[in-house]
Amino acid sequence: MSGYWLILVILLLGGALATLGDRLGFKVGKLKLSVWGLRPKDTASVAAFVTGMVIAGVTVGTILLVDGKVREGLFQLDALKADLEDARSQKQAIRTELATTQQQRIKAEAQLEQLQQQLNLTKTKEQSAKRNQLLAQQKLVTLQGQVTVMQQRSRATTRQATQAQSQVVQARRNLSHAQILVAKLKKQELNLRQQQNQLLASNQNLGKSLDLSRRELSRLDTRNQELIAGVVDLRERSVIITAKEVLATGLMRGGLSLTQHRTLLENLLAGAELEARKRGSVTYEKTNRAVLIYPKEVDRILDLLAQNPQQEKIIQIRAALNVLKDEPVLTYGTVITNAILFDRGEIMASREIALPQDPEKLTTVFAQLLQQASTRARSEGILPSGDGKIGSFPADPEAYSQLLASLQKYHGSVVVQAVTADSIYTSGPLMLSILVLQNGKVLAQAT
Repeated sequence: MSGYWLILVILLLGGALATLGDRLGFKVGKLKLSVWGLRPKDTASVAAFVTGMVIAGVTVGTILLVDGKVREGLFQLDALKADLEDARSQKQAIRTELATTQQQRIKAEAQLEQLQQQLNLTKTKEQSAKRNQLLAQQKLVTLQGQVTVMQQRSRATTRQATQAQSQVVQARRNLSHAQILVAKLKKQELNLRQQQNQLLASNQNLGKSLDLSRRELSRLDTRNQELIAGVVDLRERSVIITAKEVLATGLMRGGLSLTQHRTLLENLLAGAELEARKRGSVTYEKTNRAVLIYPKEVDRILDLLAQNPQQEKIIQIRAALNVLKDEPVLTYGTVITNAILFDRGEIMASREIALPQDPEKLTTVFAQLLQQASTRARSEGILPSGDGKIGSFPADPEAYSQLLASLQKYHGSVVVQAVTADSIYTSGPLMLSILVLQNGKVLAQAT
């Protein structure tokens, strides 16, 4: 509702409630009613006061009912402000942390550059000091030569000799200062070299990490080549048994003892052994058997058989993994209660067709109907036989041929049903009958 309509509704409600309050106060005053022992005049004032409260309550209630933003602002304003302030504080903290990180990075880069400049400056100073030292030594040698010459020429030139001697002393002092400066510069150079060695060590550690990564990559490449070789080998060798494929199935009646269960299980494993060897599996050298099963798995199967011992159960021996030719088979067992899935006469699939039709078309219709019934039976948990089938139809080909022939004489719409011929258990097989009905009457059937 827009704001204009909301204002109009509030004005109309206020005017209506005010008129109603005025009428109510007028009638209360006119009838001289008294509430809680008050005078009629005071009672009328109370009625007017209550009417004003109702007007305010209706106005506020209408605004809160119509406008969700007003409700949110009135009842959740403090929470929203707190959330907003918290978000701003987190944002400011993140900005501060980011700025600090950037400053630290800039400072580290500046320190690295400063160290490099100091190293270059130190090298320059060291070279300059060495040149000064060399010049001072050369000057000292020259002055010493001059002193010797002056001493040989004349002892009278004592003043000149003294000056020359002073110059020699000053040159020696300069040489000493130069040597001290060179020592300081060498020490500073040593510190800079230590820092440089630390940086080189860090770089070497990074290089070692890179080498480890390269070796790991090389190992993965080798593993990849091995896997590729395994895939090639797998392609060259045929898979004779797929994972979870049933090698043997047995029906275990109820009321048997543990010893009987174990004997029947061993017989079932022997049947699986024959099937595996027939497929191309070979024996395992330690057990001399092609079918392998862990003792714990045998104990687990026997424990499942011991539960509800009076119930009839189905045991299946299945392959745990895909098996290639000339390999043994690792197996496991499944235990399923052999319960009734469908009662006799239950409709498994149904379809309406028009007669007459060609026998080939009828055969196609019956095949589709039986496929629907098989799909439903599989979804309910019926177990297939070794060839993957759950039943066969027709059991009597002659009766089926008679059914096709008899349907040629009927006309009109009929209903074809696939019906269970007997009670169907989990172990199967799925036995079906075909019924053809018209107006609820059975025209023909075949089993």
